[in-house]
Parts: sequence; structure tokens; C-alpha cells
Amino acid sequence: MGIYVFDFSIPPSTPSVKQNLEVEGEVLSKLYILIPSGHNALAGMRIMYGEQQLLPSVHDTYFKGNDVVYNFEPLLPLPSSPCVLTYEGYNNDPDNSHTFYTVIETRSEEEAKPLDVLRDFVEILKKVMRIR
Repeated sequence: MGIYVFDFSIPPSTPSVKQNLEVEGEVLSKLYILIPSGHNALAGMRIMYGEQQLLPSVHDTYFKGNDVVYNFEPLLPLPSSPCVLTYEGYNNDPDNSHTFYTVIETRSEEEAKPLDVLRDFVEILKKVMRIR
């Protein structure tokens, strides 16, 4: 139902910062995160809905790294549409601000179902062929 580009910038020496992004759709179908060179894992970000952490999936963890691209297809149901997602992050670098470049794609449940079926089929095929 939509593609949202969001650049999440965090100033130097920032223990916690939040920014909201309103999206429409029933399922978060894709998430891309570009962490440019220079971050050196000194800054981290996560995506929340209210007090609930949506991504990464493990509570109290953050996306961080250096010169890395994360590419996910979580097929994560959104609690409402429109839905306000909160980007939450920190920056332990005393000298530089850091930006996480993100793209989120949302879909209706109806649009996401074929992707879910295809994912299940691929997993079954991997098991049958003994592929990890």
C-alpha cells in the first residue's frame, strides 16, 4: 500500500532519540536499512509501536554496524492503519552524527498472502532438498 523512505539521523553523544513515521497498510512487508561506513557500531536504531519493539525482533536490541545493508521481508502485521512507527536510537560517538537510511514497504493483508504462501513453499522445498 505504500513505500516510505525515512532517514533517521542521530546527533553526537545522544543516549536516546525518537522520531515518528506514519504508514498505511496492514502488513510491514519489506524493510531495508543502510548503515554507511563510519558508524563503527557506535549508533543503533530500532523500530517501535508504542512501547512494543517491532524490529529487531529481540527485545532491547538495535540495528547497528558499519558499511552494511539489512534487507528483510518480515511480513509483520501492523496493529492499525494508519500506524505510527517510532524510530528509536542512540549515538555513542562523541564527534559525529550518524544517519540510518531506511525504506519500508507496506501491503494490505490480501497483497501479503501470496508472499506468505511462497515463503512457506520455499521452506518446505528446502527441507525436502536438505538445504539450509
